[in-house]
Amino acid sequence: MLLGLGENVTLLRPEMDHILQCIEGIGVVKAVTYNPYCETERCGVYRNFSKEDFTTLFLDEDIDLRIFTSRWKIALAAEEMGKESLQFYDVSGRAVHKIYLTDASYRQVYLGLIARFRDDRQAVPHIEKPVRKRMEERRDAEIDIEEFQKAWNNMQDTHDFFGLIRKFRLTRMQALRLAPPRRAMQVSLESFRRTIVQCSVTETPVMMFTANAGCVQINTGKLDRIDQDTSWLTISEASGGKVSFNEDAVHSVWHVVKPTVDGNVNSLELYDTEGELIVQFFGYRKPGIAELERWREALGSNLL
Repeated sequence: MLLGLGENVTLLRPEMDHILQCIEGIGVVKAVTYNPYCETERCGVYRNFSKEDFTTLFLDEDIDLRIFTSRWKIALAAEEMGKESLQFYDVSGRAVHKIYLTDASYRQVYLGLIARFRDDRQAVPHIEKPVRKRMEERRDAEIDIEEFQKAWNNMQDTHDFFGLIRKFRLTRMQALRLAPPRRAMQVSLESFRRTIVQCSVTETPVMMFTANAGCVQINTGKLDRIDQDTSWLTISEASGGKVSFNEDAVHSVWHVVKPTVDGNVNSLELYDTEGELIVQFFGYRKPGIAELERWREALGSNLL
């Protein structure tokens, strides 16, 4: 993308939060988040900007994002094939998030944003060689498995899981493998497909989480269509959003059960060969509200 610098690409100053605070004024845009094997998109307005510690939040029915701007290093305004966008990359030049204008966007506000944040030095920024920092698994014998399982069973919120694996110094795969009985079960990709199809037929709202190191995008709603194009499976929402992922990259699928103050929360989690999360699926829920019974029924009837 930087090859078009000075032509159809404008380098912006990397004032990420200040840029993001201005996005709401552009109106309806399309939010797109990537990881190597999954892409999600959703149209809406970037409402309810807020900061919690090191996380930038947009909490809205359409645009629901958790952003870690410390990992965003490059900001661009670009035009490609007649589409105008704001694009954000990490220090290695990998795309973490893009925002595309739509027919309902206020283009003059977008142009004003570019003028405001345009970098005086329109030069290609330094891009570092990607470094894959992968945590090495410890031997199971070094882990207090009994205490780990006790801590899992005492979780009060699904977000406690991240602190749990950090505390016991586990990879996600090792945590799933050492989980308490009936808390993490490996299932087939075909059973995952059957579950998602049933959710589509029964109009069960689903939450789909797509993440990379710099951004988590959550698409929530009823599912409309499920399409297969070679190895890519695309799940389209009634709202117009969609999530696409490469099934050939899926090495394992897990049904994970986490306890919360509102009862058990069930997820389907797809991982690649290196144990990296590709995409997660939950039944629609909010704090203080129990998980949808239709989601549990879909899981129970298909994960056999």
